[in-house]
Amino acid sequence: MIPLSRLLAWCLVIPGLLVPTFAQIPARTANWSVDVGLDSYSERQGLVVSPNGPVHLRGYLTGDQRLPAIRTFQPTTGQLLWEYVAAAPVNFGTSQNHLAVSADGTLFTHLGSRIFAFEGVTGRIRWQFDLESDVSRFGIGADGTLYVEAISRIHAFNPETGMVRWSHQSEAVFEAPFVIAPNGNLYYAAYNGTAPLSGVWSLDPGPGTELG
Repeated sequence: MIPLSRLLAWCLVIPGLLVPTFAQIPARTANWSVDVGLDSYSERQGLVVSPNGPVHLRGYLTGDQRLPAIRTFQPTTGQLLWEYVAAAPVNFGTSQNHLAVSADGTLFTHLGSRIFAFEGVTGRIRWQFDLESDVSRFGIGADGTLYVEAISRIHAFNPETGMVRWSHQSEAVFEAPFVIAPNGNLYYAAYNGTAPLSGVWSLDPGPGTELG
């Protein structure tokens, strides 16, 4: 591997190695654009593209009611495929990972403490589950398992049925979102001011037990 410092030196000395300027790159035009009708400045907005095509967007409806909504668009034309609008104002919560899509195109999201699984193309609700606590992160394992972080607990869901496979309660407060390793293990960092409960923990994705 060429060190970056040496590569930059070559670029400065040898003509023709510099990357093209923006003026040399052909202009590109958008395939389509559409007014999604959602608050584009909402910090709880989310955008994700499904493996089977649809583009999913989450945000608040523009206007005074501030109703949370999900709208899904056809990827090549921008046509609205379906939408889901909450019946009453609901806080999106503290989640910074608003949407997740599985390999089969199922869309997972939440409104407040309630988790939803939507059929990605039609918008049919496959299942929903109320955690009764604020959701902060989603993750999908290689086997399709849906992991949901809420407060200081991680829940594992069967993605087909919404059945809770296991829940792990941390004795400390999560410092950062959990991560999923290539081998399927989950890792999270937590802290409560006491040395024995400050550090990184790993979980076995099968039973959800801590790994030694």
